[in-house]
Amino acid sequence: EEEEEEEEEEEEEEEEEEEAAAMHARRYESEEEELQPAE
Repeated sequence: EEEEEEEEEEEEEEEEEEEAAAMHARRYESEEEELQPAE
């Protein structure tokens, strides 16, 4: 039972990392858009 719980925790951590990476990517894209003046 303990092993299953550890696996679930690892999966949750991976999801959080992916969400953080996605948020960082979106933030980076929006910053690039701000740097380039809209024509």
